[in-house]
Amino acid sequence: MRILLMPDMTTAHASGTLSALATIAQLRSLGHEVAVIDNKEAGPRPASDGVSYHPAPTALRWYEHIASPKLTSWFDRLCDAFQPDYLLMIGSIQKPAALARRARRRGIKTAFLFYINDFFCTRVYAGLPGGPCTACAVQPEIPAFRNRCYRPGRFGQFMKSAMVRGLLRREIRKAHRVLGYSKSQTAIHAMTGVAPQALAKVTFQFDPSDLDDWAPSDDGYFAITGQAIMQKGFHLLAGILSRLPPTVRVKMSIYHPDEAPGIIERFGLQPFSDNGQLEFVYGLQSRSDYVAFLARARGLILTSYYPTTGEFVLQEALYLGKPVIAFNVGAHADILRDGDNAMVAPAGMLDEFAEKIVRLDLDPVLRRTIGDRARQTALSFYDRAAVAEWDTALT
Repeated sequence: MRILLMPDMTTAHASGTLSALATIAQLRSLGHEVAVIDNKEAGPRPASDGVSYHPAPTALRWYEHIASPKLTSWFDRLCDAFQPDYLLMIGSIQKPAALARRARRRGIKTAFLFYINDFFCTRVYAGLPGGPCTACAVQPEIPAFRNRCYRPGRFGQFMKSAMVRGLLRREIRKAHRVLGYSKSQTAIHAMTGVAPQALAKVTFQFDPSDLDDWAPSDDGYFAITGQAIMQKGFHLLAGILSRLPPTVRVKMSIYHPDEAPGIIERFGLQPFSDNGQLEFVYGLQSRSDYVAFLARARGLILTSYYPTTGEFVLQEALYLGKPVIAFNVGAHADILRDGDNAMVAPAGMLDEFAEKIVRLDLDPVLRRTIGDRARQTALSFYDRAAVAEWDTALT
């Protein structure tokens, strides 16, 4: 097939970029021809491995979801030249509904794959202090008002994003395919009104090849990494750490030392920092620094508390054969099996979560068994059969 792909970006070093590049690689490996609508700032680039890149002529502002003559006329010329079978929009909601509408009217099939939850949630990650939240998937924006999901002074921004979600939701419901990584993700799309026949699954959009250069070891600490936000479960860390014996060592990666005081204060971590149970690791600026931190860990503490879509850190840890302790939320609930390829606790059950960390810390045989099965699970995400799910989905 000829697939016109519209990601968020393909040049910055961010998870969305890495996912987009993985999507391109997977589609190309199946023999599909791919052209990419790039962001305006990327600038023209030569074709790479048969992929052509076409910078959009505009900055894709919010009002272009309604209409953008300059963008749509450029899109028409691109479609005339490339003759796509599919317009595949991937990443976040910053995909002009006007282009999806234009593609449909030209007889081009449209498909969506969201890497995050901003297609229905103004908080992006769709989590509240009490756990995962999908209320706005069923009843758009009203629960967001009730839960005060917009920041003070940002109500205008909230209304603009609500309009974008509304316009794009209309196109999502009319799409030929709406894709997800897991039963959890496709179930959320069904809540938004997508017809069952339009739903399909593809494998995770992640390329683990750079991890093959690492030989994992066990330096005796459990790793915590990721954005220090409530939706990632950081508000639960103090409760978990307080339930661990002082012999359990935990290291948290933070990009810059200046961030530590705010994180410590916001999430009540001072006692654990003072007694040495929680150690902060700074300066992991390169990819190799970060992978080394994860590869040397005894296991990964993953407290994410929202309907996850398959976090990079989870995929990295599984691929490296690291035991993961997580809550049964989102994609985690679909792919992690407690006591088999991970240790999984019900959302909010801190006693059980902490107990699983202790078990792993004390039992090297259990760590090795779960780590081996984690590795096997990860390999299954990227094999030929998993990548071929694209061909089944885009029929």
